[in-house]
Amino acid sequence: MKLNKNNLLVLVCTLMIISMLVIFSTKVEAENENFTIVNGVLKKYNGEDAEVTIPKTVKKIGMNAFFQCSNLTSITIPDSVIDIGVGAFIGCSNLTSISIPNSVTSIGGGAFQECSSLKSIIMSDSISTIYSHTFKWCKNLNDIIIPTSVTSIEDGAFSGCINLSTISIPNSVTSIGRETFWNCEKLIDITIPTSVISIGADAFGATPWLEKKQRENSFVVVNGILIDGKSCKENITLPNTVKSVGDNAFSCSNIIAITIPDSVTYIGEYAFSDCSRLVSVKLPDSVTSLGNSVFYGCTKLKNVTLSNGLTIIPDFTFEQCKSITQITIPNSVCSIGYFAFDNCKNLKYITMPNNVKKINGGAFDSCNDNLIIYSYNNSYIQKYAKENKIGFRTLAISKPNATIIVGKTLQLNMNSLAACKWQSSNKTVAAVDKNGKVTAKKKGTAIITASLYGKKYTCKVIVK
Repeated sequence: MKLNKNNLLVLVCTLMIISMLVIFSTKVEAENENFTIVNGVLKKYNGEDAEVTIPKTVKKIGMNAFFQCSNLTSITIPDSVIDIGVGAFIGCSNLTSISIPNSVTSIGGGAFQECSSLKSIIMSDSISTIYSHTFKWCKNLNDIIIPTSVTSIEDGAFSGCINLSTISIPNSVTSIGRETFWNCEKLIDITIPTSVISIGADAFGATPWLEKKQRENSFVVVNGILIDGKSCKENITLPNTVKSVGDNAFSCSNIIAITIPDSVTYIGEYAFSDCSRLVSVKLPDSVTSLGNSVFYGCTKLKNVTLSNGLTIIPDFTFEQCKSITQITIPNSVCSIGYFAFDNCKNLKYITMPNNVKKINGGAFDSCNDNLIIYSYNNSYIQKYAKENKIGFRTLAISKPNATIIVGKTLQLNMNSLAACKWQSSNKTVAAVDKNGKVTAKKKGTAIITASLYGKKYTCKVIVK
């Protein structure tokens, strides 16, 4: 095949362009031989330098990009960078300081975890969240200013920062996660603004700050959140300044009974878990929601009154509460969570309203073999009981008719032993107390009425 001059010229030009591209590509690679950069993302630092300047072509420092670069002592981040990925500098044990430009809007979880030589850091004013474990185990960190752009500090963000002695949280922050400052063993001064409305379990655990607060008062309350009551014993009454009980607040404490004021609207997850001496609890109707596992492992808990403000019994709420024999689900409840009563070995009577339309898996696993659910015929609950081979009975009063002698008493109950409101049509003939105990006063007839879930159940009492 013969090439004419035009074809030959095109071929030569093409070869020249390809050669130039190869040379240019090689040059760029040589200039960035310590960096693996793909589409503006610094995927991996391959060098061993102590001082590193990130190229201005980088927009994001990728996940684990500088993983365990133990030679690294300082890093310069250009303002082209907008994102620092998860674990980007994790384990850079000789990195001593860092300045994050305001161009950075996101710093991934664990980004500086285990940077054990890091003493100070200048944060970007553009981030809104300090993610989980960002500075965990930065053992020499002693100086950090949280910018006013931050609204949330997540789980374990500063846990194990054993040289951090003071921290000021700006009033932009509304949420502090679990174990955020856990084991900051020199942290004695914490400024918490009134803007904070959520504090996770053990957020300040194992700090001198918390230990001092515990010595001052067995109830440690921050902005209406009771964050710690683990030093409490016996019978306690929460102060009416408490609006919510925090996660794990009383976990493993020695309380026996607790009185909760109607100022409380929320009780956090595991709040009373493993309180092995807790026997009795009554939730006021002001409580509208619970976290998961609130009473998990309270093996002596027997007397429980639930709030009429609850709509859900969450997952694992009473798991392993082996002393509960009967419980009444409030009329407000429409759903029962996974394993809510799992392993309640002595639970025999449970009363449910017609409003319950969902019972999740394992709700009554490993309960007493003689467990009976009391509710209404042709209901979702009756169907559920049949499908899960659980006993079912229709709600009724213990006696529809009774005859007693003047001066004698008669005990009436709902067949499920549920607490209800009692009333007599003629107190001069037969009076009834709040527990259903009827006292015959004089000869005659009275109708004793029990009210439960908006329905009435009657017993005709003849006094002779």
